Amino acid sequence: MNTAPPSATGERDRDALLAAHAACLQYSRSGQYGRMVDSAPLLLPQLAAAGLHAERRELLYALALCACEAARFDVAIEAAHALGSAAVQDGNAGPLLQAALALGAALERLGDAWQAERVLTQALAAPGPPAPARERMVALNGLCATTIGLFHRLRDVEDAAQTRAVLDRARSFALQARALLEGSPDSAYEVVIAGNLGEVLLHQGELQQAQELLHQAQQLARERGFQAHVWRITCSLGELSLASGDAAGARQAMHDLLAELGPDAPPQTLIRAHQAAYRASRALGLFEEALRHFESAEHLDRRRVTSQLRAQSQLFVTRSEAEHALIDAQRQRALATELAERAERDPLTGLGNRRHLDRRFAELLAEAERHARPLAVALMDIDHFKQINDQHGHAAGDDVLVALAALLRENMRAGDALARVGGEEFVVVFADTAPERAAEVCERLRERLARHRWAGLPEGQAVTLSIGLTSATPYDAAELLRRADAALYEAKRQGRNRVCVG
Repeated sequence: MNTAPPSATGERDRDALLAAHAACLQYSRSGQYGRMVDSAPLLLPQLAAAGLHAERRELLYALALCACEAARFDVAIEAAHALGSAAVQDGNAGPLLQAALALGAALERLGDAWQAERVLTQALAAPGPPAPARERMVALNGLCATTIGLFHRLRDVEDAAQTRAVLDRARSFALQARALLEGSPDSAYEVVIAGNLGEVLLHQGELQQAQELLHQAQQLARERGFQAHVWRITCSLGELSLASGDAAGARQAMHDLLAELGPDAPPQTLIRAHQAAYRASRALGLFEEALRHFESAEHLDRRRVTSQLRAQSQLFVTRSEAEHALIDAQRQRALATELAERAERDPLTGLGNRRHLDRRFAELLAEAERHARPLAVALMDIDHFKQINDQHGHAAGDDVLVALAALLRENMRAGDALARVGGEEFVVVFADTAPERAAEVCERLRERLARHRWAGLPEGQAVTLSIGLTSATPYDAAELLRRADAALYEAKRQGRNRVCVG
């Protein structure tokens, strides 16, 4: 009889689910794709029931990739569809990128690398706040793998310019992924990104750099038990030996790899190994052996194409559903982003409102304090604005506000915070700006406004601006706004149309 309290039992159940989740992910990393495809569908409902939604999404994503490697496209598309549905419910960019990457992998393995690249590129460029760095890193690596696959499809049938362009894109994706990896360390992607970049450099003829990266990636893959990546990188190293003029070394490496792989290895890796062995044997004048490898590669490729065609026919509706789920998630996120932006916008001027200022000010202060950088705050007020409204009407007053907002936008950088916080009051937070530089900008803005000619006001009537300016430290929003307000009061006391620093 179990006498443990319910909470302890629940914790044990949760720990068991997390252990099973980790075991499934290890199947993926070690190349046991069949076991992953068999095990993950049994675990996914349990993760959902336990509220482990992030773990469920991670497992769905890994399942989609493993099912692609195992040519189980039905499972891959179903996992991509489920990820798309989860992205609709979540509404955040991270799950959306996961769903796009799962669908992209399935599309690439189904033979449509062009569509796969489009799906991923659009997901990365979707409107709204960007996904977290790790998810962008994974998506960029997926784009790199997709374009490498596209290169292999085109290398013997298209002109050199087109294949070079594909490799240039693959290299750019790999370098961007590697840059993001520095801030989001991951033992698996440290291997994958280095292996992909090494393969790109190999095909671009940069053999020395390719060799260093591939050996580094292979060693890490062996140390960490990522057997599938060891096999894939070994193929690349065999091709590197061939490109370096060592056909005998390439032949031996591929023969050893094929003996190790066996017939149940990932089809794509088997095809690459036979193709490299074919080219090495042909270079050595071993034409019968070359023919055997060529025929083996062709046989495997025909099986792959037949599987792709059958899957495309059988899964057309499911694939369409997966794409629609992803599109729906993108639309919902875009709508949520638009609504969030509207909630932070002043409807007359298009500048930020008080809510926008509170959020951006806090972000800029945290960044400035973290890196000990300068930050300046300006509080601006249009002089005698009530008289403009009273004498010339609110339409003329609105014209003045809109014109000032346009001048502010022209003179500020994208990283600054800019908001209308009252009838005629505006706040600017200058990011990473020394006090004297902020004072120059404020003075230039004041002079431009004073010289402006107004269509809705009598000839020669000027509109002037009083500005109170202060700077950090301290990195405290309330204190900085208080000091800026005191400086603005001083500018008014001294006669208006001036900048005072407090």
